[in-house]
Amino acid sequence: MKKILLSLLTFIFVIALALPIKTEAAQKSTDNSASITTESIIKQFKADGLEVGKVSDLPNNEFGNGRKEGKRILIPSLGEDAGGRLFIFKDAKSLAQAKGYYDGLSNMGPLFYSHTHQNGLVLLQMNGDMSDADFKKYAESIDAVVSGKNNTSTSPSAPTKKGEMKVHFIDVGQGDSILIQSHDGKNILVDGGPKSAGKIVVSYLKSKGIKKLDYVFATHPDEDHIGGLIAVLNSISIGQFVNSGKEHKTETYEQLLKLVKQKNIKYIEPKIEQLLIGGWNTDFYLQSLYVDAKASDTDDASIVLKTGYKNVEFLLMADASAGLEDLLVSSYDTLKVQILKAGQHGSETSSSMKFLKAVKPKATILSYGKDNSYGHPHAEVLSNLKAVGSKIYSTAQNGTIVVTTDGNTYSINAKEFVPPKVNPVPPVIEPVKESYKNCTELRKVYPDGVGVGHPAYDAKLDGDNDGWACEPVNDTNTTEPAPQPEQTPEPTAPKKEYFKNCTELNKVYPNGVQEGHPAYDKKMDRDGDGWACEK
Repeated sequence: MKKILLSLLTFIFVIALALPIKTEAAQKSTDNSASITTESIIKQFKADGLEVGKVSDLPNNEFGNGRKEGKRILIPSLGEDAGGRLFIFKDAKSLAQAKGYYDGLSNMGPLFYSHTHQNGLVLLQMNGDMSDADFKKYAESIDAVVSGKNNTSTSPSAPTKKGEMKVHFIDVGQGDSILIQSHDGKNILVDGGPKSAGKIVVSYLKSKGIKKLDYVFATHPDEDHIGGLIAVLNSISIGQFVNSGKEHKTETYEQLLKLVKQKNIKYIEPKIEQLLIGGWNTDFYLQSLYVDAKASDTDDASIVLKTGYKNVEFLLMADASAGLEDLLVSSYDTLKVQILKAGQHGSETSSSMKFLKAVKPKATILSYGKDNSYGHPHAEVLSNLKAVGSKIYSTAQNGTIVVTTDGNTYSINAKEFVPPKVNPVPPVIEPVKESYKNCTELRKVYPDGVGVGHPAYDAKLDGDNDGWACEPVNDTNTTEPAPQPEQTPEPTAPKKEYFKNCTELNKVYPNGVQEGHPAYDKKMDRDGDGWACEK
């Protein structure tokens, strides 16, 4: 009996010890909320290439009693002091109260609209000016952190995960700006977009922890490529400044070159086929395929760059025209790469079929502004890219696009280009024709008769062929019509002249043409100074 009682007590003791161990294990396997912080989520935003500006603590009057943490996040591209809020709450009830508050404001109208996303006890609220596509990226970052599938082990100050190369096509609107991060820690900026995007580029670079750029390229002097570099040079340390060398008299270009000199930055003008970084036996390289400082057109002065990591290569065309594309095809045995940054923002003056057949890109990036005045991207370019089997990605639709490669495979954090919907033209509804036997019948309905175009007009009833059928006859009116003043003929506008590009225009007008000239085309006035194709 004692043995049975002892065995029973031993069994109960073992069970009692096991219970808390089992409960603790269960908690560890199902609850990772303690490891989630606003800091870890913000790190994930940055690791995913999302824009994050200044971060500050929220005041206690914003759900302070119910939250564990609360941060205000500024997103500079949305405007001054615009952005959102990131919360981690103590309980689901407090989160529901906060989400209900923001969703309730949204229902009051567009002025108060904002995005919200919750996962677990995490709530993100963002300004309604952010596009749905961009907000979804922030939401996906949160989901990755909460699910434990994120990878934020890399410090935000590290340029890229070891063994990876990243190429960031920064959304600067109508312009170009490309950040290249090599596997071994080099940071290279190719163009900076227009002046209006300078703060956006600087903010993006700082969000990647970049304190120094090893190289900065000004591919050519057009404002939509170099304007933003002024803010970059004033904010971040620069190792070497690489310029096409093309002479150009604009305030922006002269200001940029003056700044390079003032800051004593090493200045380089590359040569054709020059290897600027690396060599043929290194994993990473950057080469200038073409540059022409003496080109008559600023676009064709562009530095065309080819870069790659092991077996994955990129071709960056700046604003090279179809004529320059032909020159590249005839000059190089192969131009084949996986990723192409198309020239001239998707303009039909670039991306010719001959060139695309030589490059055979698997993916093509188009960098342009939403609803731009140039109509980019042009239908001919999209058709050519589809014909060679290239996938198309657009900064206007995706925001900043990041291509990541391990040297053998690559991934793109963006959705493929979707052609904009065109509203169908409503059918023209013809009025129902009215028929009358004679003018007596017609005047019963229309006492004053009817004119040409009216459903009841019939040329057979228009006896005097004056365009008015069955008008009343007034025999007593013998007054002669008043003489009409002599009309001065309208001046004839000069006939419009069209040229495919500046090379063709300069054959006829060597010094370019001013706004108002029959040959002036806004598309060829790249710096917006009212003078197209000036030398």
